[in-house]
Amino acid sequence: MSVKPITPEEAKKSIIKSFPDYIIESVNELIVENRRGVGSITILREDVIKRIQSKKDVSRGYLFDNKFLDFEEIYKDQGWHVNYDQPCQGEDFKAYYQFTPNNNV
Repeated sequence: MSVKPITPEEAKKSIIKSFPDYIIESVNELIVENRRGVGSITILREDVIKRIQSKKDVSRGYLFDNKFLDFEEIYKDQGWHVNYDQPCQGEDFKAYYQFTPNNNV
């Protein structure tokens, strides 16, 4: 067999490499802007979308279709615990990401 199956680590690296810089740059900026002390940082998904769109002319659909809002693993690899939450049917709150430094988990 000349072609080998991809490893989980290779798949993860491939996903990370596929994220455009403007996505990570936008999230980084929002982390810095929303940091208060040493605890958790909460960022609304809508704020992430707006920041990305201020840098690049992309539609919401494009971001969702390409899973560019699923960046949690990238930040987990850099020492963050990232929780994403969105409302289910009957709930009334805005979708958000919560970043907590791993040493505070």
